[in-house]
Amino acid sequence: MVWGVRTRELIYSKQGRNALIVAAVLLLIIPFATGYVGLADLTSSPEPVPTVSFSFKYNEGGHELTVVHESGSRLAGDSVRFQTTDGQYLGVWQGPIDAGDSITLLNVPADATVQAVWYSEQRDAEIVLDEWDGPDVSA
Repeated sequence: MVWGVRTRELIYSKQGRNALIVAAVLLLIIPFATGYVGLADLTSSPEPVPTVSFSFKYNEGGHELTVVHESGSRLAGDSVRFQTTDGQYLGVWQGPIDAGDSITLLNVPADATVQAVWYSEQRDAEIVLDEWDGPDVSA
């Protein structure tokens, strides 16, 4: 009988150790697996990129560029920034921005390419919605 008790204890202790090892491995793997598979983001969906059409009118004498939201998605406030391709900040469009709304940018060089850059609400994504080439931009 003594042999049977020790065998039973040995079996239980190996099973106990194995169960602890499996549990520990699962506790380490599950957070990485959910992040890798994307299960951690099930509660939030990515913000869709707006589809819009802009028109541009340049006043060379005053170095002003008027941008009109012609059609497409409504844009949230502060989600569209204007900059040149060399990084010069020209302004931000205060919103909400609907079709027909316009903004006039000042001190826009005639040799600049201006980008309308959309930023997601969380500021984790940016997309160039449209570009305008100034009259002095060489092709």
